[in-house]
Amino acid sequence: MGQSYSRPERRALTLLAATLALASANAATIGAIAPEVRRAFGVDNTAIGVLASSATAAAAVATVPFGILVDRWDRTRLLAISALLAGAATVASSLAGSFAFLFVTRVALGALTGAAGPAVASLLGDTFHESRRGRSYGTVLAGELVGAGAGFAVAGELAAVSWRASFIALAPPAFVLTWFLWRLPEPLRGRTVSRPSIGPSREMANERAPGAEGSVEGVLGDSVSDVANQDVPNQEVPSDEVPSDEVPSEEMPSDEVPTEEVPSEEVLASWRRLSLRRTVLYVLSVPTFVIFVFSGACSYFYFAGLRTFGVEYAGDQYHVSQAVATAMFLLVGTGGLAGVLVSGRLGDFLERYHPAGRVLVAAIALLSASVAFVPAIVSRSYAVGLPLMTVGAFGLAAAIPPISAGRLQVMPPGLWGRAEGIQGVLRQVGDALGPFAFGFAGDRLSGGGRAGLQSSFLVMLVALVTAGAVLLLALRTYPSDVEDARVAALLPPGSS
Repeated sequence: MGQSYSRPERRALTLLAATLALASANAATIGAIAPEVRRAFGVDNTAIGVLASSATAAAAVATVPFGILVDRWDRTRLLAISALLAGAATVASSLAGSFAFLFVTRVALGALTGAAGPAVASLLGDTFHESRRGRSYGTVLAGELVGAGAGFAVAGELAAVSWRASFIALAPPAFVLTWFLWRLPEPLRGRTVSRPSIGPSREMANERAPGAEGSVEGVLGDSVSDVANQDVPNQEVPSDEVPSDEVPSEEMPSDEVPTEEVPSEEVLASWRRLSLRRTVLYVLSVPTFVIFVFSGACSYFYFAGLRTFGVEYAGDQYHVSQAVATAMFLLVGTGGLAGVLVSGRLGDFLERYHPAGRVLVAAIALLSASVAFVPAIVSRSYAVGLPLMTVGAFGLAAAIPPISAGRLQVMPPGLWGRAEGIQGVLRQVGDALGPFAFGFAGDRLSGGGRAGLQSSFLVMLVALVTAGAVLLLALRTYPSDVEDARVAALLPPGSS
């Protein structure tokens, strides 16, 4: 189900995974030290939910500006700078003398992590051929889950000494990552584009292209086709700055070498210069992309609530210490880790035989997770609840790599950064609302406490069921949207 990675590919995978791991570890820390922070500052579950949500909300706001930078600037340097500043913000969090100061530092940290999503997606798209993007995304997203697990484990253990130490422990990895990211070569843009098929899809792509009759720009009455005729700067990363052995096509599996036509710099530049307003309208005109974003937002909504209050709920539900509850939650996390590693490969494999194989894998995963979580949440026996919770975590995580790879498939490379920025805002709205909604409902349903959190986890399962059901709609739209994106990748905006 896939060839081995080359040395440069393994290096890129490791650093991209580490980038998401660091962001995820920072987010997970609040959940692990929530009881200590609540006692230290005299706040309730709602305040903890606001604290966790604020960082995510800041990341959502910053994602679009970062997405613009991703499409126009050196992506590896952008990640390196954001990692350096994130390390500094983490140190500042450990020095908080009040809940207000801690809130401010978490907002700053959240804003800095907004660079990760667009930059990682764009780099991954230009490093790996589309036939291996699900598998590669699964490997990178495994880093996100490992980071969440590390955040829980390290923060949970250090919280027994001091919750401040939990923050300090995350600073050195950020500074080390900065050094390695700064030295990571920038891949050439658009090098993994596949040749579009000749047929109706080409006409459909032209109709959607900004500036074409009946398209988004056609409705606006404007055209940006003249952008393609403007002077175009040199390639962002000159060929002499990218050693030939860093992106060796000969190390790619022979059946995956992108020998097809590659977008010219003029085409990439014209897409880069498309205004933000027209970019948003174009992105939201792709049905499959909208479906993926909505489904992802619902999934992350539930995951964020589970991540923030899962340890506390497990401790109350099974009457165990925080250390034991943290260990249980880490065990559940292994199900999620297995899910992202398996589903990425499975989605790539099925897409060779089914035009929407990735969509099918993601939809089944989310619906299965919804079913598994119900008995897992209500069970008072950890011998029953933990295995079922692990199965639910498998399904919840398994939907992410196919959806993430699919988003790249339905967008031209020149828009990857901004498209991921736009989806990041919408997705992280769900991520930001999750902790607040779970905490708010947990304080008010069933008298609060353990029963309140249990009711909250059950009620919020509606989000997962909705995510899986909506994904089924993409079984029809995905194949044509993929073909349209291949056509658009080779044409400047406004071409007919």
